[in-house]
Amino acid sequence: MTRDKEKYDVIVRKIASERLKDFRDSEDLSQAEIAARIGISARTLRNYEYQNRELTQATRLRFIDAFKVDHLSTNALYQELGLRSPEVAYPNSVVPAEGMSFLKQLRLECRARRKDNFSKPAQVLMQIRDQLYAVTSIYFGLVQLSSEFNVPLVPEDYRPDWMVGASMVLIVLLLPSLLVELPLMKVAAHFLRRRKSQS
Repeated sequence: MTRDKEKYDVIVRKIASERLKDFRDSEDLSQAEIAARIGISARTLRNYEYQNRELTQATRLRFIDAFKVDHLSTNALYQELGLRSPEVAYPNSVVPAEGMSFLKQLRLECRARRKDNFSKPAQVLMQIRDQLYAVTSIYFGLVQLSSEFNVPLVPEDYRPDWMVGASMVLIVLLLPSLLVELPLMKVAAHFLRRRKSQS
């Protein structure tokens, strides 16, 4: 456990040191100028750059506030640990726009989730599946309506009964895979919130 803690300390010092030096070079500022801007001594900044001290959270926040730069960003820390950063792992995450309806946001999130988690061929197969499901659902619904109101959808001679059966089978087969992708808990939470706000 101690060894791990030492390893993490080294990682934090190393990343802070490298990024501070790179930032100073790119902005063409001296240690004294940066230190003055964030309210620490030039000696303290030197200690960060030479990895003698770990960059504190307070100093980190001062940097972010003064320069809009985070020297210990999530991406850098994850990369150093050999992990995939959440910011990189889910690049297509949806930030809802003001006034965006819940259903539109949900649809965009589902698309983004597919882009993040599935290859292009798998996404194409899913689109085909979705269209098949929609077509069979519409067909089966129209057949039900036509029999309910006793209005033939197509002339009896041209309507094979196996189409209805095939539609039902296809719907039953595709439904589980569609339900797995739906964020059901999010939908339920949304409707519960709406119900509370109305009461």
